[in-house]
This record gives sequence, C-alpha cells and structure tokens, in this order.
Amino acid sequence: MKNIILIVLAFQLTVLHSCKKEELKVVDVPVEIDENSPEYQGYLAERAMQFIRMYRFEKLGDLMEKIQDAAVKSNLGDSLVVYRAKAKLEGLYYVTAANDSLYFVDPNMALNAATRTILYLDFSNQPAYLVNAKGVLHGFAHFPNASSMEVINSMATGLKQLETMPELQTLTWNYEQSKFEEWYPTEVFEPSLFAADLSGNTKLHQVSLTGVDIAPVVFPKQQLTQLYLNNSRVNTNSNLNTVNAEQVQIDNPIAAGPELALEASAINSLRINYGAFTTIDVSKSKLESLTLNYLDKLEKLTLNPELTTLKVEMLMYDNDYRGSLTQLNSIPAGIRSLFLSTRRLDNQDFSGFRQLDYLRLEGAVQAYNQLQLPTGLQTLYLVQGTKDQLDLSAASQLTELYLASFKVAAATIQAPASIERLSLYGAGDITTLDLSHVLNLKLLSLSNNPSLMEVKLPNNLQEQDFAANFSRLTVKRGCVFINAPEWLTNYIYYFD
Repeated sequence: MKNIILIVLAFQLTVLHSCKKEELKVVDVPVEIDENSPEYQGYLAERAMQFIRMYRFEKLGDLMEKIQDAAVKSNLGDSLVVYRAKAKLEGLYYVTAANDSLYFVDPNMALNAATRTILYLDFSNQPAYLVNAKGVLHGFAHFPNASSMEVINSMATGLKQLETMPELQTLTWNYEQSKFEEWYPTEVFEPSLFAADLSGNTKLHQVSLTGVDIAPVVFPKQQLTQLYLNNSRVNTNSNLNTVNAEQVQIDNPIAAGPELALEASAINSLRINYGAFTTIDVSKSKLESLTLNYLDKLEKLTLNPELTTLKVEMLMYDNDYRGSLTQLNSIPAGIRSLFLSTRRLDNQDFSGFRQLDYLRLEGAVQAYNQLQLPTGLQTLYLVQGTKDQLDLSAASQLTELYLASFKVAAATIQAPASIERLSLYGAGDITTLDLSHVLNLKLLSLSNNPSLMEVKLPNNLQEQDFAANFSRLTVKRGCVFINAPEWLTNYIYYFD
C-alpha cells in the first residue's frame, strides 16, 4: 500500500461591503492505494500507452513491470515495438549526457519526410509532441531532400548526421535569450556550446546562428554567401578564422573578453552591430570591407592593408556622439569608401588616399579646419561638425555634397562646378550660395538655414531632374533665388 496526499479545499465566504474572500486550506491526509485494484491497473496501462504514443519511451520506467495482466502487458509490448520502429524511421532524437535517447516525431514534418524540402521545428510553446532537452539532436537522414532547415528555441547542444541532408542550402538555428529567461528565470543566459559539423553539406550557402557559442562548429569549406551570428559568442577561440564567407554579420555579440582578433583569410566583408569590444584587430585578415556600428566601448582599431571599405558609426544621444575610439591605426592607402563617426578626429588629412571616392565624417567635437581632401573624391558627407570656411573648388571630381548640422562660419561656400547633388541642412552662417557655375545640378535640397538669403542658380536647370530626385527648397521668407525658372516655385517652401 502507498500513501498519497489528498488536498482538501475549504472555502470560507464572508460578506463584507459586498466583497467575497476565499481561503485555501491544504490538509495532508494519508490515503491507501491498492496497486492490485482493477482501477489502478487500468490507470497504469493507460499511462504506459500514452508514453508510447508520445514516443517518450524513457518515461516508461518500471510501469510495464507493475502491470499484472499478461495480455495487457503483451499488447503494450507490441505497441512499443511498433512505435520504436516508427520513431527510428520518422523521428528525431536527443542523445543526452547520460547517453539516453529521447525520441519525438513532429507529425507535420514526418508527413512526406523523404520528399520534404523544408524542415521547420519550433519549440517555443512546448507542444506535447516535441521533446526539448539538452543533448545532441540526431535523425536528419529522414529528410534527404530538405534544402532549408530552421529550428527555433531548441535546447539541443549540437546536431549530428547533417551530412545525410545533401541538399541543405540554408540553416537557421535560433535560441532566443528571452525564451531561456522565461524557462529558467533564476539562471543567467550564456550562449551554449553548439557542436555541429557542416563540412559535409556542400550546397550550404547561408547559415544563421542565434544564442550559441560557435567554438565547436565545423564550417563548410565552400564559400558561404552569408554567415549571420546573433547574440552569440565568437571569440572563445580562433574558430571564426576558419570561415569562408562573402559576408559575416555579427549582432550583439556576447564576448568572452574585450578583444577580437581576426586572422581570417577567406572572409570578404565583416559587419559588427553593437557589442562591448574595446579592441578589434583585423590586421592579419584579408578583409575588403569592415563595418562597425554602435560599438561605443571600442577604443582601438587596427586595420589590414587589403581593406577598401571602412565604416565606423557611433550612437548619438542628445546630439552628442558616444564613443571611445581614440586609436585608429593604419588606414590602408587603397581605401575607397570611408565612414567615420567619432568624437575626435586628430588627423584630418585625407589627401594621400588617391583611390578614396566616398568620405563621410560625423560627430567630431573639434573643428574640421585642417581637413584636406583627395582630388578624386566624388561624394562628401559632413555631419555634426564645424568649419571656419569650406572651399571645395579644387575638388574637381566631387559630384555629391551633403552638409547636415555642419556649421560653416563663413558667409558662403565654394562648390566645384562638378556638383550634381547638393544638400544643406543647418549649415551655420551661410548667407549666400552661388551655384551659377554648377551646370550639372540635378538635386538641390535646402532646410534649416535661417541665415541663407540669396541663392544663385545655373541657367540650365531641368524640372524633370528636380522632380525625379525629390528636390525641396525650404528657406526663410525673403530668400531670393536668382536665375530661377518659373517652375521652381513648385519646389520652394518658406518659413518665418
């Protein structure tokens, strides 16, 4: 005989000011259960069958031994054989650290598994037919024609037999931190080691991993078009250096330390968004493009000579750029595109970069009075800075000029005749803008320039150019446009 706890609920109702109060009382009362009774034996048989039908063979435990009816036990044994065979033919399974095999069959995926091209498993809401456990996930041979695989919020620590999916082209593994915190509210989220050998998937070209540590991953030898890593750990070892990819994007990395050193020879483009790295060194890599967005703790950046595109953008709060970058080492001479937002820019001489055709500077607290530009520059953005004078007349190949909250103390700017697109927003004390010599002008945008009172235009403006490029001239009332065609009034807006 065994004892179970009987919970007695007693409700005490008291009417006071039209309110009800309920009180829950729990009383432990020992009750004897007869394991030999038909009722209890029926319960055991029903429970065993539920586990079998759910492929939860590991939960059977000693249930079968407690069942006394030989016929019932035999029927359950036959069902167990059938469902075990079905699990091996259709199911996936975890192998746990204790070497237990936990099977499950997703009825949606098992249907036509051999011809299915998409394998999709979502464990987010813990459906009864899915097992979510820590262990290595097996069974992918059931999906030989799957070209796309997406798994959401699985607690698996690795994948096995991926080589049995020869058609696999895209792999998405997404373990959300918010879901972990929901399931384990007292634990701190850490990216789990993710053991997956992708070297046998020769058609794989796109991989997306969220919430993992990539240290155990074996990446394919062929070039990926993109490797996307989100909320993951990438710098516990040198595994990232083994990646062959056109583009690697890392969002919100959970760093094992403050430094990232990349020596990859087969990554063309690297983009990192957010993160707490203080030092990034790519000097031994073969990167062609590097984009760093909102790494506010970054202090030191060392570049490689092959780099042609560099973007370093910081967050801005209350018109103030937040960033710690003070050491920008070895900008390569062959740089073609350069975007820097930083609070300080001590070296403002870019004249030696002969191949530079795009330059964007923003956020420096000191003036750009020492700014020198290369003669081949085609596009220039100056954002959130100051300059006493802006004479660009020698920049004979400059076609695009954008000034945004960039204060020019002089009464005018000297624009080269080559300009095709010009935008001035909050350009300081400029009173006169002479564009009469700019005969290729296709876009003109003016806004928030209260000192600007005279604009001299070229005599060959074309309305189709202004319309196609969404030109808009917002000026203070009284501002005069010289050489203005009649149609220009459609694009002029006044403020007082």
